[in-house]
Amino acid sequence: MELYSEAADRLAHWSKDTPDPKPLPAPESERQAENEKIYLVHQGATDVWWEPGWSKFDGKAWEQDRKFSSWGLSVSDGFCLTPYKGKLYMFHRSTGSDAPSAVRCQSSRGVEWTKQASDIVVNTWSSWGMSAVTFKDKLYLFHHGVDEKKLNYNVFDGISWAGDTTAPVPDVAWGLSAVAFEEKLYLFYRHYFRDDKTIQYVVFDGSSWQKQKDVPETCTTWGITAVVYHKRIHLMHCGYEKREKIYHNSFDGSTWEGEKLIEDCEVANNLSSVVHDDNISMFYKGANSSDMYRQIFDGKVWAKERLERVSTQDGIAAVVY
Repeated sequence: MELYSEAADRLAHWSKDTPDPKPLPAPESERQAENEKIYLVHQGATDVWWEPGWSKFDGKAWEQDRKFSSWGLSVSDGFCLTPYKGKLYMFHRSTGSDAPSAVRCQSSRGVEWTKQASDIVVNTWSSWGMSAVTFKDKLYLFHHGVDEKKLNYNVFDGISWAGDTTAPVPDVAWGLSAVAFEEKLYLFYRHYFRDDKTIQYVVFDGSSWQKQKDVPETCTTWGITAVVYHKRIHLMHCGYEKREKIYHNSFDGSTWEGEKLIEDCEVANNLSSVVHDDNISMFYKGANSSDMYRQIFDGKVWAKERLERVSTQDGIAAVVY
């Protein structure tokens, strides 16, 4: 009887004597180092619009916007940013060069950018539009070809580029976005010849591409941006009938939730998004001004804020580094 009473007493006080279990860590792809910041690069808003500016955000305040110190640097819109093996890369085309279609690269370790005007990515040529992502320890750079309807990609291992290759997709319209999700690479784009302007995507597992699929009832005229947040792909895009509006859809790996309008949001064209401080931050230029805005999504609602002392004529790209 005494043993029974002792066991019953321990059971009654189990919750008090036993410490709470530690929460499971977030997936590695969603973890964020304490010192990581949002880096925002944009074209200028004056008559020298091709001169890019950049700023950093630590989750509390933006640093003062500054110009690149690289001599002779000029940037067309449709550029992109990505971190890779400890460095931050910007891929772009140059407006003032003898080879305006050549894809060029700037790099940084968070303080200053490379001093030279840029390095050319060998045998890689592009019209408007690029997206870069790290997948299986390599950097994948997707871009429109010189024939803008073609979608090409090149792969970098930290030392050399594999060579430009055409992606196995139909002709595409301007705008694309690539993300890594559940050990696969997802590439989003809009079919060039489809009248309904449906967004499509293809999936790459590292060795082969799956057949392209439609994002159900999700159409766009221009901008597309995607991020992975809370174990889902979140896809934001300009509207079709209302191209200045932005819509949001999400995917859990098998089912799309369905697109929804983001309220109080009017955009010119380019979109760029990141995950920082357990929120999605989506950046864009206002529809009728050179002002830049950030829409913040906490998993439930979107909130809008205007970026002070930062403006652009067109191009914009953001990344966490």
